[in-house]
Amino acid sequence: MDNQDNRDNPSEVRLARAHGLFNLVGGLWPLVHLPSFEMVFGPKADKWLERTTAGLLVGIGWSQLSAAPTPEGVRQARRIGVATAATLLAIDLIYVPLGRIRPTYLIDAAMEAGWIMAWCGLSADSRPPIADQRRRMFTMRVSRIDAMIEIAIIIMQPAAPPSGRILKLPGMADHLSAPSPVTPDLPAA
Repeated sequence: MDNQDNRDNPSEVRLARAHGLFNLVGGLWPLVHLPSFEMVFGPKADKWLERTTAGLLVGIGWSQLSAAPTPEGVRQARRIGVATAATLLAIDLIYVPLGRIRPTYLIDAAMEAGWIMAWCGLSADSRPPIADQRRRMFTMRVSRIDAMIEIAIIIMQPAAPPSGRILKLPGMADHLSAPSPVTPDLPAA
């Protein structure tokens, strides 16, 4: 297919480029100026992991930015963009309540949710009927992922987060928010 196909919907190409720029800049930040990144998002014990994640975001962003402005190129940018946003959103929503990462990651969670909604909210007229079926299936999967995240938070809740604070979610029974008893270390056999 030629570039003519995307003249009908340049918003998809713009979205791919915007999301790519967001991921590229987000990945470059800790690589270029780690102190300012850690001032906002907190110091990390594993610098290699921080740099690896940043490098992956740079690669993802570059792939989205350089995607061909054809329907197939935009589909590839959408796939990698939604997968990346869903992964980062899940991490943010799991580890902020546990106290493992700073609450400033909730800003990132809102941005990632926004990217997912933007990709899912593109005009149905610009996509073939099969894309509508895929979008409905994706929406069902996101609902399932949301449910799994809620279950994971509840399951992990009895253990107090590293800060020692206990997070009590609305509707959570009192016995679920109590810290679990600590078992003594057993001698090696």
